[in-house]
Amino acid sequence: MKRRHLVAAVVVVGAVIWLDMHSLDGIPGILLLRLLGDDTRYAAGYTDRGFRAVHTGLTESEVRALLGPPLGEMWRYDNGSTCDFVYVRGGEVDTIVLDDCRAKGIRAHMPVKDVVRLLGSSHHVAWRYTESPRSTHYRERVICFRDGLVSDLRSGVYLD
Repeated sequence: MKRRHLVAAVVVVGAVIWLDMHSLDGIPGILLLRLLGDDTRYAAGYTDRGFRAVHTGLTESEVRALLGPPLGEMWRYDNGSTCDFVYVRGGEVDTIVLDDCRAKGIRAHMPVKDVVRLLGSSHHVAWRYTESPRSTHYRERVICFRDGLVSDLRSGVYLD
């Protein structure tokens, strides 16, 4: 009887470890979303399999081939400007515009070419493949680029 309990415990622990290693959200994330609710919207071409295939060094076009276009982008500027982030969606500035960016002439719905004209090109871009339509808890999937190459991937649970 003790041996059967030991085998069962080893199987359960092994399954939990496997799930935690292979889940993009981890066991805590899975449990939190079960308790709090999951309000994740994914980009049209997104798949977990495609996300897992992304690795550092891939180009933007290679990522786009795996996952399609992102829902939105976050352009980060570290050129001494007080406008640190510009949010882009569909080729124009998203409705979220930081006050410091407004002072630099950045406006909602401005074409990205005008942002580049005012602030220059961003060397740090993050593509968001998920979001929460109701601004609550969701599964976060973000791919970060530096100078056009994947530099980092973020996955997990965003709690709001």
